[in-house]
Amino acid sequence: MKILYFICCVLQPICLPIPEAGTVLWASASFGSFPSFFLGVTGSLIGITMMYWMVKRGTEFFLKKEKVAEKVKEFRQYVEKYRIFIVGFLFVVPILPDEIVCIGAVTTGIEYSLFFMIAVLAKIISIGMISYSQEIAMFLKIEQSFVIMIEIAVVFFIAWRFQFRPKSRKVEF
Repeated sequence: MKILYFICCVLQPICLPIPEAGTVLWASASFGSFPSFFLGVTGSLIGITMMYWMVKRGTEFFLKKEKVAEKVKEFRQYVEKYRIFIVGFLFVVPILPDEIVCIGAVTTGIEYSLFFMIAVLAKIISIGMISYSQEIAMFLKIEQSFVIMIEIAVVFFIAWRFQFRPKSRKVEF
């Protein structure tokens, strides 16, 4: 079961249209918070890294996929003003799939080292909050739905605190 979960986490940023929250909640219920957190973060970061480098090597291929060019255009609109903050936010809040975030990061010229650091922080927050949502809710004596609001507040705080301003170049098509 743990290997299946890990493989799902690796494949989600590449090709699986399964919501991260669903797989992490399933894993938490099946084999506990810490294994679901550790395997989820590790698997997601491996998948995100693979996707970033696949896109870097074959941007044209990914933009030809159905609806991807349209979603990348949507990503660019989000990123235009608040580049790095938006990338982290989109990794945490499932507005766009991680696949699109990876493609968008490459096409807007975000360097891998910065992108990976954002991905690490975002996945620790998102998977951690999902894995431990029941424990967090019980500890804080709040509803689990408020845990999501706390998660978003943490993302805003990190973005505000570290306001990244990368020197990047756009990739033209």
